[in-house]
Amino acid sequence: MKNIKYPYVTERMIRNHSINIGGIRVYFLCSDSIGAKSSSIFIKSNSTSILIDPGVAAMQPGYPLDEKYKIKIANYSRKIILKYARRAKTIIITHYHYDHFMDPGSAPELYLGKKLYIKNPNIFINRSQWKRARNFFRELIEILNNSNHGLHHLLKKSKIKNIPKLGIKDIFTKPDNIAFKNPMEYLSIASNKNFGSYQKRREELLKKGENWFKKLSTELWLKNPWIKEFNNHDISVHFAEGKTIKIGDLNLKFSQPLFHGIEFDRIGWVFGITISKDNKKLLYTSDIQGPFIEDYAKWIIDENPDLLIIDGPPTYLYGYLINKTNFTRALENILWIIKSIKAQYVIYDHHLTRSDNYYKLLSEIYYQDKKHKLKTTAELFGLPPLILKLKDRIE
Repeated sequence: MKNIKYPYVTERMIRNHSINIGGIRVYFLCSDSIGAKSSSIFIKSNSTSILIDPGVAAMQPGYPLDEKYKIKIANYSRKIILKYARRAKTIIITHYHYDHFMDPGSAPELYLGKKLYIKNPNIFINRSQWKRARNFFRELIEILNNSNHGLHHLLKKSKIKNIPKLGIKDIFTKPDNIAFKNPMEYLSIASNKNFGSYQKRREELLKKGENWFKKLSTELWLKNPWIKEFNNHDISVHFAEGKTIKIGDLNLKFSQPLFHGIEFDRIGWVFGITISKDNKKLLYTSDIQGPFIEDYAKWIIDENPDLLIIDGPPTYLYGYLINKTNFTRALENILWIIKSIKAQYVIYDHHLTRSDNYYKLLSEIYYQDKKHKLKTTAELFGLPPLILKLKDRIE
């Protein structure tokens, strides 16, 4: 590993390789292809700044890099994210996985003085993220109340004065009485697709998924207190899904909840974001993994962004948690997307580059990508993805 420097990508490289889409400047702060689990980006325009998914985690045990280097890259990326957070007016969190957000208690400077648009913590959320979301709000209230954190300097810097005490009970409310429909009703393409010999097994899995969804909605979402949106002086919390808003000179459109992977994936749900200014558009998908689901590919194509930032299928789980049928779906869908949208670049990275076989598994897609739209973040920086660099060193 002597010829590989860590961190693999420096802050100067991040600054020098930002992309400008009609006055929407995009900085790629961290991604899997540069050695840490993350898809954090920073958006800057003439009048505002937005930080999306400010989280990072060290690579999984099977990633072929010494643990100390995994931690070193993750820690460096965390410092970069927190540095850009100081410049951001708005924070967006698409779901409660630790490679997409940081707990307020560990990074209070990330949230104080900000407007937050985050994943709804009450519905379309699995049990583990339900718990993480409530811990997120508990810690958020603690830093707002300035308890046990010594944040006087941060409060002064963010111009917060005389904050009233806010308890966790103050932001709880009774759950709404909602009749949840089967999510497959909103996925007409995937629902009507013929999977041939896999169809019977698929129908069995969809039935299990529907039962899981019903149990989740009735026993968790509708039987427990909900968290409310709130505004506490110069920090405000909004649940993003389905909203269309304007921040400065940018128009933001948040998608409805999207499966984190295949239909009824137990990992939960995320939301995507379309950011536009004048006639230019950026689309950030968050974790739709491929996309596996055809209707999500159609959504991207209909949006027709000038820049698409999309995560790929988790190649390191292929043959284990991801079968050949669904992996093939993801490849067919990304090919459909790149042939249909006008984007010059499609940043295809998160999840994708955690295994050194990713390029081989996608070789046909790269071959058919005649305009070379598909790029990892590392390749945008003029580097090979770290996993391929490590493979060369290993061999």
